[in-house]
Amino acid sequence: MKPVLDAYFIEDVREQLTPALKQEIIQFWIGEEVLPQEVAQERVHQVLQVLRLKKDQAIIGLVSGQLKYIEAMKMAFYNCRGFVKDKYRSQGLFIKTFRDTYYLLNQDYVSGKNTQASGIFVNIENPLLKNHNQAIWWGGDNGEVPYFFMGYSAQGHHLRIAYFKGVTV
Repeated sequence: MKPVLDAYFIEDVREQLTPALKQEIIQFWIGEEVLPQEVAQERVHQVLQVLRLKKDQAIIGLVSGQLKYIEAMKMAFYNCRGFVKDKYRSQGLFIKTFRDTYYLLNQDYVSGKNTQASGIFVNIENPLLKNHNQAIWWGGDNGEVPYFFMGYSAQGHHLRIAYFKGVTV
């Protein structure tokens, strides 16, 4: 568990997706009208991190990731998706949770635990996050993680990638 601000924490669930937790995540997605039940059941095994309230342990957000091979780059990336409940969005929790997910996956890569992917691939839908219109958006705790602009999705969303440390082409 990693504390986020004072009232929240991020839970790494990559190797802890119990049947009870899967059901809790599915109900969260359905209750927030993020995904229909069939899609939620298909995607639940992709959840990497869960954002919870400390006071009652309720899920208020999460990040999932699916390995995606990008033919034009001849590389695989984690296609990461995230969601935070409406009333918690203005607190920067999505960026904090997403950043923490990058650090976990990067550590797995650097340590050799999991080298399947070269980094993360992100489809930026949030209009506020699209305000980062530089070709390279420097994220991370100290602005040390470069997110490279790769183009636009069919829906007009920004497509960005961030490489793990030490990746070669």
